Amino acid sequence: MTTALRRFISVRGYPELIRSDQGSNFTGADKELKEVVQGWNEHKIEWIFNPPSASHMSGVWDRMIRSVQQILKALLKEQLVSDEVLSTVMVETVNILNSRPLTHKSDSPLDEQPLSPNHLLHLLSVQDYHH
Repeated sequence: MTTALRRFISVRGYPELIRSDQGSNFTGADKELKEVVQGWNEHKIEWIFNPPSASHMSGVWDRMIRSVQQILKALLKEQLVSDEVLSTVMVETVNILNSRPLTHKSDSPLDEQPLSPNHLLHLLSVQDYHH
């Protein structure tokens, strides 16, 4: 589990807060992760587990997980793939999700494209990003 967190930090930087539910794989790795996070103490990462009876608190990321599953099913069509192909498809999935608009999409062709996470991640203006 710590390798997944290390990959995340290598790409996105150190988070201020990590939140996960009690039913996740993170619960089983809690001791190991706390040791790792303590090693990064200068970054002051806070780790919060949602209470087991508060499944409503994970609604946003549960929806994102469903979106990832839908995209993977559409791209892979239940094929068995190599690690390299899976890595490529996962990166494509991230790009698809991060291309979704954060702001209202206008019906007028004269209006700018809506802001998406990719604009922020790639430091692009709305005019610069063509997807």
